[in-house]
Order: sequence, then structure tokens, then C-alpha cells
Amino acid sequence: MMASGNYRIVYCGQHSHQIAQLLQSIWLTIQEALESIDSAGPAGTPLYNTFFRGVDPTTVKAVLERIAIGASIPTSDGAHNPTIVCDNPSVPSVLSSDVHAECATVRGLMALWVKESTTVFLCPKYLLTTRLEPASQHCVGYLPSGRYSMGIMLGETQWSVLFHELVHLYLRVPSLEEEARGIFAAVDLPPSQAAVNPSSYVFFLASMLAPHLCLWFFWESED
Repeated sequence: MMASGNYRIVYCGQHSHQIAQLLQSIWLTIQEALESIDSAGPAGTPLYNTFFRGVDPTTVKAVLERIAIGASIPTSDGAHNPTIVCDNPSVPSVLSSDVHAECATVRGLMALWVKESTTVFLCPKYLLTTRLEPASQHCVGYLPSGRYSMGIMLGETQWSVLFHELVHLYLRVPSLEEEARGIFAAVDLPPSQAAVNPSSYVFFLASMLAPHLCLWFFWESED
């Protein structure tokens, strides 16, 4: 077991240090996001309004602040710190778990929040992906090759997937009946849905982390 602040990292072996570094990067990006929200006030920044237009900034801030500090989570048997568990089949309790079976049977599944728990579970596909953090080539726009990028990869790095599940963990709801995972779908959500859609938080922060200002496409289209 390894700790990163209040987060416990369990059964992750050689991946533990990488996960701890991702948590630190998430923390730093959240600090930047909180500063930008505070400086803009109720009007919000262009990037904030791309994904959270009409959402009270204090609502988004509350979720981000709890993730940043790894706030303890109330459960039926008291409050517990958040735990990140890797799908390690050498551990009998993991091998026999429903989440291990879900990782094995659901195509493309990288991670999941174990509902009503304090646990985020990382599947083998997550641990094997080589895309660690959002980068400029993941942004919406035209690549040097001339191919148009839809921004999908912003939400499919290790950083993004981990943050996505932490949003689930601290929202304490499974999100929308059908979660808006695509970047354009997230932009189109009404305020009441954007506030509980984990991908909206992911695209907001990932666009800050990736260099060269992601989402210029949306900003220019508003002029």
C-alpha cells in the first residue's frame, strides 16, 4: 500500500508511483482551475463557460476542492479516505471480485467507481495505456498532418480517466442516465446536467493541462 496525500493506492505494485504522480498533477491543475474560477467571479472564464455555462461556480469548486484534498467520504460505517485499487489478479480478494469480472468482460473499460464505496478500481487496460496526460495533439482542432482532431483523446489518458472516476467518487451519483462522454456532447449539456457529468469536469481541466490552449475552436465560435 502507498499513500499520496489522503489517497490510498492499493495492490498497484510498480504502477503505484505513476498513479501518485498523476494525483499530484491533478492536484496542481485543480489549483490552477480554482484560481481561474475565483479571479473570473460569477461571469466565469471562456473555458469554464464552454462546459459549465449557467452553473454556479461554487458548485464546481466544491467538487474540485474535495478531490484536491482527498476529503474523507461518509459511509454507513463511518468516514473513510478515498482508495485507488488496481486489478491485481494475484490478490485473491481482487480476483474473486465483481469489479475484476467487469474489467474482464466489458470491452474497453479502463476504470470504474465502485458505487456507494470510497474506491476507484483501475482495470488492466488503464494500466497498459501509454497515454499518460492530456497533450496539445489531443485538443480539438487541426493536427500538423491536416487531420481534424475531435478532442476525444483528452478524455482517454491515464490522467483523464483517473480524474473522471474521482469526480464520480465525490459527486456520489452514477451521473446522468446516459453520460455525455464526447466533448461536443458535454458542451451541449444544460447547466443542471453539466454539473453532474464527470466528463464535463475532465474536459474542463484537461484543456487547462494540455498546452497551447485547447478549445480555441469553441472560443472563436462564440465571437
